[in-house]
Amino acid sequence: MLLGLYSYAGKVDVTKNARKFPWMTQLLCRFCRRQSPNFTFTSIQVNVNTQSAPHVDANNLGTSRIICFGEYSGGGLWMESPNGPETHKLAKSIRDKPQYAAGT
Repeated sequence: MLLGLYSYAGKVDVTKNARKFPWMTQLLCRFCRRQSPNFTFTSIQVNVNTQSAPHVDANNLGTSRIICFGEYSGGGLWMESPNGPETHKLAKSIRDKPQYAAGT
């Protein structure tokens, strides 16, 4: 669920979920501002019991922040870092990203 602003095809608007759940949007914005007062953002993505293949968030602008809640297991998050201590080998290519070909 995306809460906040979005930009698509030259249009900027407030998401339907932010309009439907204004209390949740306000609560999460307050929480984020308390955790990192100097971090600016326009939207919040909420995922629950979500599993996805390796991908690149192509429409994000600037730095992203991830906050995890609850008890969970078996998941993982991998972020590219040229000097990072670990590697991850892609089983499939990431669409529209030739630098992330299968096997790299």
